[in-house]
Amino acid sequence: MDHQAIKDAIFEFYDGELSPGERPWIEAHLQSCPECQALLAEWRQTAKVYLQPLAGHPGERFANDVMRRVNEWEPDEDRLSDSRWRAFGRWFYPALSLSMAAFMAAFYYAAQPANTVEDALFLGSSAQVVTADWKADVVGNPMLDFPERSQ
Repeated sequence: MDHQAIKDAIFEFYDGELSPGERPWIEAHLQSCPECQALLAEWRQTAKVYLQPLAGHPGERFANDVMRRVNEWEPDEDRLSDSRWRAFGRWFYPALSLSMAAFMAAFYYAAQPANTVEDALFLGSSAQVVTADWKADVVGNPMLDFPERSQ
């Protein structure tokens, strides 16, 4: 193993997570490398300070109170029905928001003046065509052949 791989494996060495075949390589390297010895010593100090379990234990009274409350607990039907409403709200409000946004986008599109004859036909006959030569587009088109208005 090269030096960097051994440095990376020192933490597993300390935790005892190395395979039996890798452990002797690390031990032999630690005998001759002061840098890795310092890294292992630093990790031991860090683990001693931060990775030890807390010394305090809950008292007997605390454990008895918790167990008494667990045994006395009954499911609250109102709370269970609230969870159903919360689950309903998880999909209903986003779906409602999305449908309102789609409706507003369609309404906005329909409220815009038509730019072409095709838009006018799509939006309905009451839509006003904005193009200057719309009559030239209509003349000769059998689908749009409207009788002339008499004045």
